[in-house]
Amino acid sequence: METTDGVEDVVEGAGDIIQHLETLHNNPFLFARTLANFYAVMPPQKGSLLLAYLVLPIALHAPARILLKKNSGRTTLRSFLLERDRIFGLERRVQEWREITNATVQYLTGANILAIKSDLAVTCTRDFDLEDISPIDVATSAKALGRIFAPYDVPTIYRMLGVMKL
Repeated sequence: METTDGVEDVVEGAGDIIQHLETLHNNPFLFARTLANFYAVMPPQKGSLLLAYLVLPIALHAPARILLKKNSGRTTLRSFLLERDRIFGLERRVQEWREITNATVQYLTGANILAIKSDLAVTCTRDFDLEDISPIDVATSAKALGRIFAPYDVPTIYRMLGVMKL
């Protein structure tokens, strides 16, 4: 059965629409406040740039975000890990969000909001003063995650979360 030119044009146009929606959805500007909030509360430490790869996969994951957004400051990394569904599939999500994390970190360093030192320690140099366009509760969850990660070094965090590779 042959398709007509009109149908082919519609199918081709649908692919463009999907590509544009993906670009809008996975935009580094959407997640800039999220990473800035995380590093605003995370003390600078050697290798803390590697923690950026955990922020979006955890803060955007609904089971983790539910706990993080209502965090009263008493949650520790150990208590966060008590329910395994919060980190289930984390390594796969880290891979999925890697590219957008790179773009977001690049944007934040270019805007002089984050500074990266030679030992990969990240500091938040100024407040993120643009309107928050990130998904609801994600930026707040990232700040809570930064508080949870703060007492631990980078290798310990990765080991406790079970993430073996980036």
